[in-house]
Amino acid sequence: MISEHQKAITALVDATEAVLTALEKHKIDPDQLAEKAEFKIFVHLLKMVIDAQFNIPNELSEKLSNFYDEFDLDKAVKNTVH
Repeated sequence: MISEHQKAITALVDATEAVLTALEKHKIDPDQLAEKAEFKIFVHLLKMVIDAQFNIPNELSEKLSNFYDEFDLDKAVKNTVH
């Protein structure tokens, strides 16, 4: 039987590969992108979201939940997405 942790890791790998593949279609080099700090942070955030779906505790999730309102992300997106 596959553990929840193994399922979460498989989901993370699949999702990360899907993102890199999609961006490669738009002429973004996946190898260069994967080395960037922003992409590494993205993968950690994606892991946090996936872990939550499998009810796996994630320290980053706990830390970020305290800062969500301070980031004001929804307002920032509304101001930049057309």
